[in-house]
Amino acid sequence: MPTHKVALASILDLPDELLLEIFASAAETATVETEIYRLVRFAKTCRHWHTCIMNHGAFWSTICVIETLETSTRSIERSIERTKTCLRRSKSYPLTLNISIQSHNQHVGEENGFSDNISAFRNQLRELSEALRPYADRIVSFDLTVDEYSSTEPIVHALVGLHMPLLKRWVAVNSFEEMYALELEGADPNDKELVSHP
Repeated sequence: MPTHKVALASILDLPDELLLEIFASAAETATVETEIYRLVRFAKTCRHWHTCIMNHGAFWSTICVIETLETSTRSIERSIERTKTCLRRSKSYPLTLNISIQSHNQHVGEENGFSDNISAFRNQLRELSEALRPYADRIVSFDLTVDEYSSTEPIVHALVGLHMPLLKRWVAVNSFEEMYALELEGADPNDKELVSHP
């Protein structure tokens, strides 16, 4: 049997636990934003690898949404669907969320550069917040950065008041206004004011 076929057969015969360690190690060399894409490429190698990766909740429990919006909101639509997929696949693992959506700074001096899409943009943020609500009890870390007036409000107010026993870090930043940040020590956030400046 040719050497490369022997090597491939050996790799495919590795136990799942070892495969998952290899995938995790390889994904760590990527940036947070590209880690998922690297795992998806591995998953396309064969059916067995696909099953291992898709069913391992830890790979999907760090969710990073980094968008620089141009004059439409199509890219955030894709990010919302990607977020929903990660939430479903994360199983019971604690969640780390990093959401950064920038738009205004791309349109300084362009009065209508993004203004026609603000209403749709806020509706999409509400859709994103509704997707997060059922998983609130597993959120450990939450970072939100936006740069449009009142754009933190749809997400922040959808989560405040929910039971979030694992929450240790909460940061909501509107770079157009003031920053609101709170570091928790595992306390129930319902005992604290967690409303950002909208």
